[in-house]
Amino acid sequence: MALGGIGPLRGSREGLGKDEATRNVRRIIRRLLANLGLGSALGLLRRRRSAGQASWRAQLERDEVRSLLSSDPRLSAILKLARAANAVLFCHTVLLNTDQRDKMPDIRQRINAFLYVSAILFEAIELAKTQSALLKDVDGWQEEFVPLFRDRNVQQLTATILKRIRNQGVFHFGDDEIVQAVQRMESDHFVFVAGSGQSSGGAYYVLPDEALLHAALGITGGEEDLRKRLQQFISRVAKLAAAFTRAADRVISVVLHEQGWRVVGAEGETETT
Repeated sequence: MALGGIGPLRGSREGLGKDEATRNVRRIIRRLLANLGLGSALGLLRRRRSAGQASWRAQLERDEVRSLLSSDPRLSAILKLARAANAVLFCHTVLLNTDQRDKMPDIRQRINAFLYVSAILFEAIELAKTQSALLKDVDGWQEEFVPLFRDRNVQQLTATILKRIRNQGVFHFGDDEIVQAVQRMESDHFVFVAGSGQSSGGAYYVLPDEALLHAALGITGGEEDLRKRLQQFISRVAKLAAAFTRAADRVISVVLHEQGWRVVGAEGETETT
């Protein structure tokens, strides 16, 4: 089965197949990945104080940070939460900055960034749950994170597809599920690797990524089943990623504000958050 920028390729070694089904799948992937808007704004902190100011940072002195680590456990909680947000946003940045052409390295970058953001979202949601005791009274937690935790669609997504992607091919590579997925896949032929030139960076190992998606999504039908499930899945991941980063930004910014972190602008001027 040909997937266009996400699976076995028909046609020449350098390009993708030209059949209509392949082009349809490729359009779905492009459109949905391009719209993976994760919105990183850091709420209260990322405000413009002057039209010409382009950069800023929130900081404290060493002794102040050490004092907060001892006196306010929320700092340790937002450190962990911010690390998770960075990881989600990293994958988003890769998606946005990758050339949208159908060259093998670009396809590899897009697909793997999406696979990684899926696995990282599983970890991020689980991490956020463990920090509830420390952050539940912070403004925004009840409005942003609690609805995420209680959403049955989010619960189902994290417990099934995101967890499978994490365990079967992103954080662990020895799972036999992708081998079994290849046995189940309905294809006349399989392409293991595709690319152009002789450099290893110009090649994309197509088959294992396609098999991982088949295994995680539970694909049992043909290409139409795959297109439908992919469209639904990518849309759900995009919405969850946006909701998580929005929630993290709001909670982190509130805690930093309450702890008195000082915003230093491009020219070194300082103001309290």
